[in-house]
Amino acid sequence: MSSVTAELARVSGPVALLLIAALVFGETAVFLGFVIPGETAAVLGGVLASRGRVSLPVLIVVVVAAAVTGPLVGYEIGRHLGSRMIAARRMRPVAAGSRCCSAGSSRCCGP
Repeated sequence: MSSVTAELARVSGPVALLLIAALVFGETAVFLGFVIPGETAAVLGGVLASRGRVSLPVLIVVVVAAAVTGPLVGYEIGRHLGSRMIAARRMRPVAAGSRCCSAGSSRCCGP
């Protein structure tokens, strides 16, 4: 992770904003946050803004837009591909619980 943050600290301008937006968006939309959290990218963006490499108001708009659109895209991905992902072979142990929860059962569906 330190190599990613070190590289992000070296870039400036539109490239930095694009990378920060992609990391913040990716964390909420496709679970990229397991690799590098979007908060870390946003904080590094703040560091870049303090050094004058990016504009702080533009950074705020980019981070907020990415953080808002990420879950919306993640929802749509789950809505359109969720059933296929649950039906996949690797997800079979989870499938029974997801069917129970999607049926709207009021009782606990766990083992």
